[in-house]
Amino acid sequence: MLGQLHDSDIKLLRVFSVIAKYGSFHAAQVELNISQASISTQVKHLETRLGRRLCHRGRAGFELTDEGRSLLMCAEKLFIAIDDFRNNLAEEFNELKGELQLGVIDNLINHPQWQLALVLSKYSKIAPSVSIKLQVYTPKELESRVLDSSLQFAVCSSANKLATLNYQTLFEENQQLYCGKQHPLFNANNIALSTEQLQNYDYFNWDYLEPFFIGQHKPFNSNKGGSASVEAVAYAILSGQYLGYLPEYYAQQWVNSGQLKVIHKDLKRSMPIMLVTKKIGKQANISSLFIKELLATHSAV
Repeated sequence: MLGQLHDSDIKLLRVFSVIAKYGSFHAAQVELNISQASISTQVKHLETRLGRRLCHRGRAGFELTDEGRSLLMCAEKLFIAIDDFRNNLAEEFNELKGELQLGVIDNLINHPQWQLALVLSKYSKIAPSVSIKLQVYTPKELESRVLDSSLQFAVCSSANKLATLNYQTLFEENQQLYCGKQHPLFNANNIALSTEQLQNYDYFNWDYLEPFFIGQHKPFNSNKGGSASVEAVAYAILSGQYLGYLPEYYAQQWVNSGQLKVIHKDLKRSMPIMLVTKKIGKQANISSLFIKELLATHSAV
């Protein structure tokens, strides 16, 4: 068991935490930017330090032991405490220093109302000593990481708002129903199409986000595939095998090139893009300042 905690132990714990989150050495090596062999060596070193078996790995797959799950829970609390100490110390010294960790959903960069680049520019001038770690995840992953404090806040959509999180709408994302050039409906008279007729065609859904749109349109035949990734939905629609919704700003490039077509303009739907923060706990100065700039910039759009 650990006696005195050293910097090297914290490094090992961070490696172990990443492996546990990704569920395999192979997936973790991309995030850690080290080889699987090095990861394996570090896990063995940690197990030796603790005198405990932390995980099972092999052909049967990766799985945490009970001791591994307990260690992960304690390690996450330690990381939060270290971050809090760093941020609190900076606040006591009236300094804007530390690491700002935020996350956003994928393929939002071209949205005309999304002003993250401008906010980053303003913030870097106000807090030049703050290190920014920006991550891109699915909405569900973002909510989870805000909850466990590995992200201080996130910007995403949400089908089922969690009671322990705050949600503030920054702007709305309008979506249209599209088909690809190879789809049977590409050359059809869209105005004459009824929603009943559309039920005969396969629809690529938005996975766990789909319940958010209940009431905005009639449900489609969505048993053939789906994804919470905008890019994945675009691939499916461009294949010509599926109908599907895409944000208007995102799909416009393929509409202009003749690869996509709006099926029926009356079937437009929308969803809010929101700032997500934890309800419990005080935001550090470095994150509250960024949030202030983010909200102010988007209220002016």
